[in-house]
Amino acid sequence: MAEQTEKKRGGAAIYVITPFLLLLLTGGILILCYYLAPTHRLQKYLNIAFMDNLKTSAQSDGLRIIENELGVKVLDRDDKIHICGEAEDVLLAEKAINGLLTLAAKGENIDAQNVRYIL
Repeated sequence: MAEQTEKKRGGAAIYVITPFLLLLLTGGILILCYYLAPTHRLQKYLNIAFMDNLKTSAQSDGLRIIENELGVKVLDRDDKIHICGEAEDVLLAEKAINGLLTLAAKGENIDAQNVRYIL
């Protein structure tokens, strides 16, 4: 009779521990899936041949302001700008650069104040 009581206690522990083990396993799987999920990164190329003051102006450093404010990487070569980063941030950077292109087309001088205003 004493042996049966010990077996029942051992069996009861399994019924109590199993749900907690399953919960931990499920939580671990969810965390793993979160970290393995693909990130939504995007790359854009823009042609800006006539807007050299956005790229090279010492007083504004317009592309670096966009880079720092939006958390994207902006590379400029010749007449092209390459923007890469998270999808939403890249689209915001593209919108900002297009806004600056519009200002430049109207004859506006692109300085740090204009860049921050567009952002």
